Amino acid sequence: MPRKKKPGYWRHRPSGQAYVRIDGKDHYLGPYDSPESRDRYDEIVRGWTLNQSADRFAITIDELALRYIQHCESYYRKHGAPTTEVGKARKALKVVITLSGQKRIRDFGPQKLLAVRDEMIGRGWRRITINQQIGRIRRCFKWGVLQELVPPEVLTALETVPGLRAGRSEAKESNPVRPVSLDAVDAIRPFVGRQVWAMIQLQLLTGMRPGEATQMRG
Repeated sequence: MPRKKKPGYWRHRPSGQAYVRIDGKDHYLGPYDSPESRDRYDEIVRGWTLNQSADRFAITIDELALRYIQHCESYYRKHGAPTTEVGKARKALKVVITLSGQKRIRDFGPQKLLAVRDEMIGRGWRRITINQQIGRIRRCFKWGVLQELVPPEVLTALETVPGLRAGRSEAKESNPVRPVSLDAVDAIRPFVGRQVWAMIQLQLLTGMRPGEATQMRG
């Protein structure tokens, strides 16, 4: 029986990650030339040599995040370009990677997610923003479950982390959105058509939203 050729330890230049290709599939290992990535490489190659499949649930947070961002870049697009959702997801996952990038997926639980949330609070992020970013992190793990990269019980555990409630955390609150002054509304009258001005007046009288006003029919 021919001897297997040992897979190479390679560097993914865009991300700085190390990876090994097994049977046509890339397994990301963590920062290139780090002890963690070398240990992960040895573990995967050892299993491959023994004809054992790599434990798909043993991938690191780094690898899951990288794959999810690649998914976001192709999924969240408008007019041929990535939407702002990609940047927001990348920013959320960057905090996760900073704190737990080398952790295995199966080892990332509610306490790790709470630590990520505390880090966001410490960075001065607003409460609503933090809740949205934690939601994006959970969305990443939900996608991972769909791809059979994340054990379903990990996602179930992460969903137990509640959102921050107003006045019950140290997170900063967003500044309230105030209504525009009537003087500012009147100032645009010379620059809009009579139909648009009629819709503006209708909104002032009824509290209607712009979308509701434009959908009105006789």
